[in-house]
Amino acid sequence: MFCCVSEGVKIYLIRHGRAAAGWGESDDPEIDPRFSEIPTPEHIPHNRKAWIKDILSKRWDALDTDLQAWRETLLTALCSLKQDTIVFTHFIAINAIAGKAMHDHRVLVFLPDNTSITSVKIEGLAITLLEKGAEMTTAVG
Repeated sequence: MFCCVSEGVKIYLIRHGRAAAGWGESDDPEIDPRFSEIPTPEHIPHNRKAWIKDILSKRWDALDTDLQAWRETLLTALCSLKQDTIVFTHFIAINAIAGKAMHDHRVLVFLPDNTSITSVKIEGLAITLLEKGAEMTTAVG
């Protein structure tokens, strides 16, 4: 179960820049593994782009338990940060965090652009969205 214990910590979530390769074509750049992109289920090895587009239209509670666990682990990692921190991360990870802060259970709550900065604050058991990053104007993926 998600638990947040940090007090007054500001987190700046930076969506990594435009990838040199598409999904499944390159390893994750130097990103803390706790804030990596949502994992692809084993039965979707060659069709990640279609799978991503499908899950973006869903709610977290409609996804597989492994994906719900990934979200909980991501949120717990965020709340383990004890000082103001910059986190380089990914599109869906930012949406998972922003959605939690907004009490919105959809996978997609906004379209953070490449290199955009979304800020949140951790207070006790709550994550508060301070500011959404700039939104993209092009298609996801």
